[in-house]
Amino acid sequence: MERFIPHNAAMNTRPRLARGLPILGRIHTLLAGAEVSPAGRSVEFANHIEADRVLPGTRAGTARIGSWHPAPWEQLMASEAERLAELVAAGEADLTGLLPRQLVHGDFWDDNVFFRGQAPIFVADFSFMAERTRVDDLALTLYYADTDFGLTATSGRIAALRPLVQAYASGLDDPTCPAIRRALQLVADIGTWQAGLS
Repeated sequence: MERFIPHNAAMNTRPRLARGLPILGRIHTLLAGAEVSPAGRSVEFANHIEADRVLPGTRAGTARIGSWHPAPWEQLMASEAERLAELVAAGEADLTGLLPRQLVHGDFWDDNVFFRGQAPIFVADFSFMAERTRVDDLALTLYYADTDFGLTATSGRIAALRPLVQAYASGLDDPTCPAIRRALQLVADIGTWQAGLS
């Protein structure tokens, strides 16, 4: 279907991202009440890992890295990944059961949001759609923005992400709940800590 939608740009600039994020908020609002079968709430392959799998999954990965006698830089990377996973697990401990779960897009990034000029016209690729928290879906988009737009290289990284979070929230029918605001603050805290590693 994508080839039949006339478009000439993707969501790969900050201004387009700011225009696209309210659509993600609207998608979340519309999907919140969707009722689907158990098969429709999960997906075989996704770029997401459940909170309770982050620490054991990271430890399994770092153990595997350790088994191949890594170079010092690889060992450092594995060690820092494990420290970050521990921080995430500790920070999310009081949030895991509080955040509401629903169907989310799963891959809301540049080549899946089509633009004509500066106007968003189509959202594609719902193949990663599954049940998880809204904040996980938003965090994926913010991670890509942080990486692709070089926000990690700026001292005002969180200040640069804040308008994007506000753009997302503008697409919601209801304001973000306190648990989601707390989760977003956690993302900011971890981002600040991670920036100190680089």
